[in-house]
Amino acid sequence: MATAMPDRPCVLVVDDEPSVCHSVRDLLRREFEVLTATDAEQGCRLLAERKVDVLLTDLRMPRGNGLELLSAARRTNPEVIRLMFSGFADLDSIVAAINQCQVFEFLRKPWRPEELLDAVRRAAAEGAARQEARAQTERLRRELEALRARVDQLEAEVRRLRASPPDPA
Repeated sequence: MATAMPDRPCVLVVDDEPSVCHSVRDLLRREFEVLTATDAEQGCRLLAERKVDVLLTDLRMPRGNGLELLSAARRTNPEVIRLMFSGFADLDSIVAAINQCQVFEFLRKPWRPEELLDAVRRAAAEGAARQEARAQTERLRRELEALRARVDQLEAEVRRLRASPPDPA
């Protein structure tokens, strides 16, 4: 297994066809750290063990389908941007993926390499933007807490000054 490269987003590709995993890894490896799994169970294990930025999964797999994996990822790793691809795209599955699993984008198989690469780039950029927004929100929360503490101190000082007798000078 490759060592983690923190400067590159991590993409987890889950497809029951090893050749699909290999071709997607080959396409993405210059820009992304790429992990692969050949079933939903293995994908869930990797999600639990590693920080994954983008999850790209097939819809139909023999051992656990993509919707189950996407749903589990949404519960356990809500920050992961979820993509789904399939050659068997029925409307009900697409609607379920979007509504229940909040899939960022759906891609049809076979995909064009530039379309897949662009979709993963957009997903990684969305993940980075969301992470920055969370960090900014946390910074603002801490600043607000500090300001509230300072206001409390100033109000206490005002109360103390009002309660103390005037200086007879």
